[in-house]
Amino acid sequence: GRSLILYSAIGPGDGSIQEVQTALLTNGQGIQDSSFVLGREMGRMVKMLVVDFELTRVLIAGGDTSGYVTRELGGYALECIDVLVPGCPLCRMFSHEEVLDGLELVLKGGQVGEEDFFGRVLQGNRQP
Repeated sequence: GRSLILYSAIGPGDGSIQEVQTALLTNGQGIQDSSFVLGREMGRMVKMLVVDFELTRVLIAGGDTSGYVTRELGGYALECIDVLVPGCPLCRMFSHEEVLDGLELVLKGGQVGEEDFFGRVLQGNRQP
């Protein structure tokens, strides 16, 4: 009956962004690698959270991030089952892992959705 939010930064002014960029440069990577590195790690965390807490729906915000997180989840197909707002489908993931098979995913690009978007996803409500 509760919701879980996993995030990498609270807005563009979050100090953790600079910390991640510094860590990337220290490890011989470029700042442009941040989406890949964060997306992959977030994907691993999301998978663990889905399994441990038996989550049935996950919203992934950020276009590049959505792609990397989805790859880490390891499904082999997505089926669009509804559209909550234009450009933002509610999908069902198909996976060979039973616990992930049927997981509902919402993949949200950067500029999609109004202020109440996360609540709509939680409730399963479409945009009026």
